[in-house]
Amino acid sequence: MQTHCQIGGFAKQNGIKNAKKIINEVCIAISHFYDYATKYQINEYWKDRIEQHLSKLVPPTIGTTMNHYLPTFVEPYKMEDGFWVSEINFIENSRHDFRIEAVINGKRQKYIAGRKSELATEIIAKGRNKMNIEYKKEFVKRLLLPLARRESQ
Repeated sequence: MQTHCQIGGFAKQNGIKNAKKIINEVCIAISHFYDYATKYQINEYWKDRIEQHLSKLVPPTIGTTMNHYLPTFVEPYKMEDGFWVSEINFIENSRHDFRIEAVINGKRQKYIAGRKSELATEIIAKGRNKMNIEYKKEFVKRLLLPLARRESQ
């Protein structure tokens, strides 16, 4: 991102008046991207990806309002059988495969769901990494906890 000094110099060299005001108005317009994208029925996946990118292009004071793309955060918790779970994450790669991961009893556990699998379809339907906390916990219990149990034996 260019500094205001660089922008000011560019504006002066090119006869642009009120450069800071114009930039601020553009930043504010960018901060409303998600609302416009929703209005025009842009796919959730693309809204999140674009907003995440755009939020890095505006000043932090404006970018903090651009948080629709952020994942649902799950506080660390203890399962009924004593396993501690933290850092639950669903990572979608460029091929749209998913890596489901969490730290269970201090060790990172991972599970891959191929893009054409029923599991990937379920993850998408439940909101990808923005799915509600209970869904995230259910995936951990179903997919990652068995791995952790095997390793602890």
